[in-house]
Order: sequence, then structure tokens, then C-alpha cells
Amino acid sequence: MFKVGLLAPLVKSVEPRMTYVPGSGISEGMFVAADLFSRPDRYHSEDLFQGMIGKTSIMFSEVHAEEKHTSTDSKGRRKTTWSTIFKGVFLIADFHKEFRSPVSVMPDFAERSLGWFGKKLQKLGGSLQRLENPEFEKLFVVRGADPLETRYLLTPRMQECLVELHQRVGQGVCIGFRASNVVLALPNSVNLFEADSKVPAADRNQLEGLLFDLWNCVRIVEDLDLNTRIWTKE
Repeated sequence: MFKVGLLAPLVKSVEPRMTYVPGSGISEGMFVAADLFSRPDRYHSEDLFQGMIGKTSIMFSEVHAEEKHTSTDSKGRRKTTWSTIFKGVFLIADFHKEFRSPVSVMPDFAERSLGWFGKKLQKLGGSLQRLENPEFEKLFVVRGADPLETRYLLTPRMQECLVELHQRVGQGVCIGFRASNVVLALPNSVNLFEADSKVPAADRNQLEGLLFDLWNCVRIVEDLDLNTRIWTKE
């Protein structure tokens, strides 16, 4: 298979302990368990990358999750449409701290679009946590059941890391802390990790594009400093 023959060696060149399985992906169960989005009615995932980067286990793949809408017109004719819940790269990595309570870090669309009224609306969602980094607060809404554990996870340095990540990958990134893992949803409307069989395998532009897409995901471990485990997990 052209795609495997091209991407598998690239993965090994970036990180020897990672593998690539084009026909597999993050399971729907894992996507739902992350609790970042509503349960999809239609789900597809492909291009699974998994392995170890330093001390951190990581897996990511492309995901397209959709919601079904059915309507009936005045003549009794039924119409089905689909809307995207999430499309992009879904990544799960071993977090470097033990924790018990789930925490969600979501884009702060409401606050940036509605200002003071948006803040009031967000409080209605419950378990809203306010943190000390003003730039972080402008970008994200944080919800966690335990305020102390939320701050244990979202240290001032981690807040800075997430601001920098937002600046690198763009708007819409969602982060969840669940079951000793950190989960990231990186929206992207483009179908990544696709090789063109009509172009020579050694074509420089194609190789550079694939490497760029791959490195953008792999460097999440560095972005969030997940390999630093001084007084926590080994």
C-alpha cells in the first residue's frame, strides 16, 4: 500500500518507538469517554499513530464525528441531514501527574463574543473554575469538580503551555484530563496524512508536508512538557 510504504518510515524517522496503522483509529468508545463532545450518531476514524515519546505513551488519529438531524416537511416527507460535532486530530497521552477528578478546558467562545453576559452564562454550567492567568482566561473556560485538583493540574506553567499551544494550532482546541490521561481535540477541516500516489514517493514537497503534519502532533508532548516527571508518575 503506497500510503503505508511512505508514512511508516517517516514515523520511524520522527520517533522510532511509534507505529502507524492507516486503517485504524481512536475508537468511538474512547472518543465518547473523553467527554469533550456529545455522543455522535456517525463516527469515523483513521490514520492511527501510537507509541512512546520519551516516558510518555501517546496515540492520535483523525476523527470525524457527526450528529444526525431528521425533519419532516408539510407533505410528510422526511429529510436527514448531518452536522459535524468534531473533525480533526484526536490525541490521547499519558499525563505526568496522578489525579482523580476530570477537568475540561474548552475554547472560551462565549466570553469573547458576549463579554460580561457570556461570563454569566458560563457560570450556569456549574463547576466553573477561574485561574490566575488573564490571557489563559480570555481563551479558555475551565470546569473541574475539585478546585484544588484543577489547580494541581493547571499550574501557571501549564496555563502558559496551553496559551502557546492555542497560538500554534489555532482556535478551537479542546483539552480534557481524564483517567490519568490528557486528551486533546485539534480541529482541522483538511484531511491530513494523505499521500498522493500520482506523485513520486520521494517528492520533497510531499514528504515535507507529511512530516509537518506528523511533527505538529508529536510535539504536543514537548509543548505540554509531559516527559518532566520530577515528583510524580514514572
